[in-house]
Amino acid sequence: KQQALGWQQSGIKVLAHTDPRTMRVARIASQLIKALPQLQLALEVELAHEVLDTMSWSVTVVDANVANAHVLPNGEIYVFTGL
Repeated sequence: KQQALGWQQSGIKVLAHTDPRTMRVARIASQLIKALPQLQLALEVELAHEVLDTMSWSVTVVDANVANAHVLPNGEIYVFTGL
């Protein structure tokens, strides 16, 4: 959450977890995370189950008119409202 704190300190708004847009992105992220085992089979690659099973995923929506999103290795998902 350090990245979100940095944005807030620089005046960039981060939407609340109760904001409908954040809730929608969180639902979509949850569906994608649940699909990771099927993705592994489709790509014929091995994902580290011990990492995926214990990963603490979080979703943050940044209120900026930028078409961007990214996931950090620690499971933090950032989506910008410009998408």
